[in-house]
Amino acid sequence: ARKSREEAKAKEGAKVPQDLVPATEVEGKCVRLAVCDLDWDHLGAVDLFMLMGSFLPAGGALLSVKVHPSDYGLERLKHEEMFGP
Repeated sequence: ARKSREEAKAKEGAKVPQDLVPATEVEGKCVRLAVCDLDWDHLGAVDLFMLMGSFLPAGGALLSVKVHPSDYGLERLKHEEMFGP
């Protein structure tokens, strides 16, 4: 079986970055979801909230949506500020 990145890094003694730590589970349901590689110039937290909310079962609740840029994304934003897209 193939090892996860978390298992491989943990065995190497390296600190596992927080974004690689598995999300907390509540009654078998994940409370965190990563959405990657979208056109963030045209999408935001409100758009994701509406999209994810449309998949909720009857009586389900979506509490919040937050957008956190990756380190690479932050580097690209700085580069684009200086040199354009």
